Amino acid sequence: MYKTPILFILFNRPETTRQVFNEIRKVKPKFLYVAGDGPRPHKPDDSKNCSEARSVVDLIDWDCEVKTLFQPNNLGCGVACSTAINWFFDQVEEGIILEDDCLPASGFFTFCESMLERYRDNEDVFHISGNNFQMGKNRGEGSYYFSKYTGTWGWATWKRAWNHYQFNIANFENFVNQGKLEKVVQSKGEREYWMRTFKLIEMMRIDTWDYQWTYTVWDQEALAIFPNTNLVKNIGFMENATHTFDPESLLANIELGEMDANIPPVKVVRDKKADDFFYRKVLEVEYKKNHPKKSFYKRATKAVKRRLKRIVNLI
Repeated sequence: MYKTPILFILFNRPETTRQVFNEIRKVKPKFLYVAGDGPRPHKPDDSKNCSEARSVVDLIDWDCEVKTLFQPNNLGCGVACSTAINWFFDQVEEGIILEDDCLPASGFFTFCESMLERYRDNEDVFHISGNNFQMGKNRGEGSYYFSKYTGTWGWATWKRAWNHYQFNIANFENFVNQGKLEKVVQSKGEREYWMRTFKLIEMMRIDTWDYQWTYTVWDQEALAIFPNTNLVKNIGFMENATHTFDPESLLANIELGEMDANIPPVKVVRDKKADDFFYRKVLEVEYKKNHPKKSFYKRATKAVKRRLKRIVNLI
């Protein structure tokens, strides 16, 4: 029986929810936490779909301590997910988080458990990802490498790290003034990308929670672990998705692999080549494709720049 607690976050997609649940069922976790946002009042199918997705708890057929947090009303992606993770870490010291569109390979769970144990007391490590976005490139001599990014399509962390999480990134001005962004991001283009993103988060113009987690890791000058084999596939790229709506995305349905060994890198040091590759070949490409000139993101740029000039003269 798998002893590491698992948080399963779901919403209104019963089909993908069942697929991910079936992989969780294979490892028979001893502790399973299930959280779901409530239906949106303007979406008539949500009530039925949310209820059907939540019914996976009725399929638990092994000895398991189950706790649920089902919201009666819709909180939105950002608040619902961050609330669920807060609830999870109010009760556990470490654990795995899977959303309803993140399909794990069988090796994902043992990888996370091993990393949680190995780096439990290492304050430099905040995040364990199941993702690999290096498009077949191996990084370093180990089975995994360290990154500044935080892949959250299947991941794990400790309460000690999540305690630093800021949903509203309230200290963003200090973060900028202390030069922390330049320390993490050397490229001017990428720095402007993240400045815009974080300002839009601060202005509550993006309904999400994971950019804030990236910000938290950077603010704490911490690192994330990424496997050299992709251990989680996002199966949620579809038109009715909240964020992953482009089935032609470079990140859609990246094939799953398995880890033959678990060899640590020689040093706990960020792999800058891997991070640079991810930004140039994936993040920047996806951004340009999904945010044409007339999109909201572009329209917001001038307003963001005006506000940024009051913080620091970067733009």
